[in-house]
Amino acid sequence: MESRTNPSGSLILIALGVGLSAIPALACSLVSASFRDTFASFGAEISGLTYVVLNYHMMLWLIPLAVACAAKISKPHLRGRRTLALGLVSLMVLLPVCAVAMYLPIYKLGAAVG
Repeated sequence: MESRTNPSGSLILIALGVGLSAIPALACSLVSASFRDTFASFGAEISGLTYVVLNYHMMLWLIPLAVACAAKISKPHLRGRRTLALGLVSLMVLLPVCAVAMYLPIYKLGAAVG
């Protein structure tokens, strides 16, 4: 007989993983317009990382799609845990990268003034 996993528990973990990976995309999408206006009003020079995050923040929405695809191609008994792990890693990596990218020009302005 084939061993079966709990499908509802696996679905919850998959949903959590995809949801966690969507948080950085949502955060960057929401704040990029206000930071773009702020940088323009200060006349701040933006770094390469800030330029990429400001202009290509919609590409971050491919991360939840990739996490969902990883869940689809994973072995059934690993789907939930693997998707949750990918979601957590994307959250812990991308959210700080977006925060650093947004605040780096402000830190550079403060260093130039001080």
